[in-house]
Formats: sequence, C-alpha cells, structure tokens
Amino acid sequence: MVKNYLEVSASQSSPSGTFLGIAKRLAIFLASALADLITYIVTSVQLALAFPTPTSYRVHTSWFANQMNVKGRKFIF
Repeated sequence: MVKNYLEVSASQSSPSGTFLGIAKRLAIFLASALADLITYIVTSVQLALAFPTPTSYRVHTSWFANQMNVKGRKFIF
C-alpha cells in the first residue's frame, strides 16, 4: 500500500521537535522576530514615502542634482 506523502516526509525529517537542527520553539521565535523586523522596515519606508519632510526632500534633490551634473551643466529643481 502507498504511504501518505506527509507520513513519508515526516519519517525522513530531523529528530522530533527540531527544524534544521534548531529547537522548534527557537525556530518559531526566530521566524516571528524576522517577520516583525520586515514589517517594521516596510512600514517605515511607506511612512517615509507618504509623509516626507521638507528638509529630507531638499537633501535628496540636491544629492540627485549633484549626481546629474553633466559637463558643467547643473539641473535646477
């Protein structure tokens, strides 16, 4: 009789309670910490794009203007 795929993969996996040699509780903690960090980064980027400050706008546009200086011609923003 053919075994269920989950039964076969479970029998061939690492020892009980571990994932890639890491304890299950530690793996869950690391996964949730990584998810929180990614959520924080995405949210901060979204807020920075939605509510830019005037000073950061001037800093970034002046940097861009310096990068676009071609043959002595400066772009004015």
